[in-house]
Parts: sequence; structure tokens; C-alpha cells
Amino acid sequence: MQAAAANGMTLIREVSLAGRGPGAVNATVGLLSVGYNTVAGGLTVGGGGGVESRLWATHGATTVSGNVYLAGAASSVFGGN
Repeated sequence: MQAAAANGMTLIREVSLAGRGPGAVNATVGLLSVGYNTVAGGLTVGGGGGVESRLWATHGATTVSGNVYLAGAASSVFGGN
């Protein structure tokens, strides 16, 4: 099971993200990437309307090999450990 988790996954479609997730203001994110993952189709963050958007990567490395668009969010927060 550990070898499969180490490989991660690759998304070859564009991913759109708006918002900070379903929880309290500082406790969640709109997109959480766990492990070694690749977003190859591009990433659009924000949707307008003054909404903050959050993306977090943990326990590995997340690679965005496509274009990254910041689409009018109040702020876009990228985090990781």
C-alpha cells in the first residue's frame, strides 16, 4: 500500500477552484492535495465575488505543469508543509 501512495496521481484536465472549503474561516481549504500529485491540465483559482480561495499540499509534492490562472478572487492562498 505504501508504494501505491508514493506514486500519487496525475490529473490531465483543467481544475477550477473557488472558495476556502466547507468549514470555519481558517480551518479548511477548497482543494487539498495529499501525496505526490500532478495537475497537468491547468489550474484556475478564484471565481470572483470577493471570495478567498485556498489550495493546500501536504505529505508529498504537488506539481502544476499546466497554466495557473488567478481569476479575480479576493485573495488566493497556496500553502503546504
